[in-house]
Amino acid sequence: MTKRILVINGHHNTKEIHYDICQKYIDAASNAGAEVKYIEVSKLNLDFCLKDIPQQNVHPDITDSQQKIKWAEHIVWVFPVWWFSMPSKMKAFIENVFVTGFAYKYKVDDNFVQWEKYLEGKTARIISVMDSPIWYYKFLLGQPSVKSIKASMNFAGIKPVKVTHFSIYDSKYTKNRDKWLTKVEKIATKMA
Repeated sequence: MTKRILVINGHHNTKEIHYDICQKYIDAASNAGAEVKYIEVSKLNLDFCLKDIPQQNVHPDITDSQQKIKWAEHIVWVFPVWWFSMPSKMKAFIENVFVTGFAYKYKVDDNFVQWEKYLEGKTARIISVMDSPIWYYKFLLGQPSVKSIKASMNFAGIKPVKVTHFSIYDSKYTKNRDKWLTKVEKIATKMA
């Protein structure tokens, strides 16, 4: 059975390593037999001030993204860590796409909060690139962007969510770039 994988790119600059990571993942997973779809968040029409919008007025970018997420068995998030978090457009993507009725639905209960998770059975991988040392981000800061995405995915039923970090903290970046892409290739091939 062919694995269905969705790669979501949270960076806006095509010259950055994130595009190479996405392309390497797509190529490796496809070569291993997976069917892969792609979303480039920077090109989507998203509302940064989310409000209750009637379903019929939802932008086609949102419904297309939701269809791709429904279709996927595995979701790969590739993004930079900026100010210890994800880019604002990626946060807007989660807020616009993972809405009630699509990703979850609250159950009525007076005693405590319960909800139905509509995306159960899917898994995810986070691949983040940062300019701070990984140990600093993980152990001193507690990985805020990772915690946010994992919590959002788990809320909708997507788990496990595995994590891979790359750091361009020092001049080793150029030397490590090929190693990073080799690691991404291995991860993608295993997933397919």
